Amino acid sequence: MRYSVKTERKSQFIDITKLVIQSVKESKASYGLVNVFVPHTTAAVTINENSDP
Repeated sequence: MRYSVKTERKSQFIDITKLVIQSVKESKASYGLVNVFVPHTTAAVTINENSDP
């Protein structure tokens, strides 16, 4: 599945957890891996547990 995410500011964190969960549910996979790929040179994917206010 392919998604586009638009930002509102130059530097911004966007939680894509719901998109990933939705994709897994739609795939009906019972096991496997999820690969998140960002093709832009100034973008990054990070893991954040959202516990730091």
